[in-house]
Amino acid sequence: MLLVSGGGKGIAAECALALARQTGVRLALLGRSSPEQDPELAANLERLSAAGANYRYLIADVSDEKAVRAAVVQATAELGPVTAILHGAGVNRPTLLRDLDEAACYRTLTPKLLGLRHLLAAVDPERLRLLVGFSSIIARCGLPGEADYALANAWLARAIEAYRQAHPHCHCLTLEWSIWSGVGMGERLGRIDALARQGISAIPPGRGVTLFCELLGRELPASAVVVGGRLPDLPTLPLEQPELPFWRFLERVRLFFYDAPDLGFPTFCQVRSSQVR
Repeated sequence: MLLVSGGGKGIAAECALALARQTGVRLALLGRSSPEQDPELAANLERLSAAGANYRYLIADVSDEKAVRAAVVQATAELGPVTAILHGAGVNRPTLLRDLDEAACYRTLTPKLLGLRHLLAAVDPERLRLLVGFSSIIARCGLPGEADYALANAWLARAIEAYRQAHPHCHCLTLEWSIWSGVGMGERLGRIDALARQGISAIPPGRGVTLFCELLGRELPASAVVVGGRLPDLPTLPLEQPELPFWRFLERVRLFFYDAPDLGFPTFCQVRSSQVR
């Protein structure tokens, strides 16, 4: 059974639905909202039902250890033992660094870090075979107003890597997503157009869930993977570029595509641009 925090909405819900459709995995979805009071959540649960998914939605805040334990006990009784975790819960309230205080930092760090700790404490580590955390590319490149969110996601990746080292039988993965279109925090915060003007293109939901499912089945050289669309030159995220052939009009590279065939993504490309017009 797959335990999904933040599983009723956003990109975690999209990925959980895709897995249920492809594999038939049973889902225990944790969230703070009630479907009676949240139309988006209610619509997503209807989509799961229409897809024939075997799921339970349980109201639990991942920052509340007792609530998480109670939810896992109920889910285990109804769906069986937890063998996989997808930790997608998170809070993002953009705040400029000069206005950031301890309470705001704690509010952002809690669901990512304490939430992960509570989820892991509520399951049998010997049965756990997959641990996936949803992080953000912001942890590597930063963004104005996102210092606390960057810190939370960076520490999440470190925590998952530490768990991988302590539990080698469990496949651990942190996906550091760039912005998605139509769903997720970037959509909710209204940042898609602003980021597009900076050369950052959003990931279409269909492409995002395809990459998610493919990455789960790959042996990767690291536990953290950045997944994005078109990106500008980012000083904290250097991308490997092979030496280009000597052709005319290549004095200045405007756009660079590369595939990742070693990872099994014949159509996957990462884009690096330099002041593309």
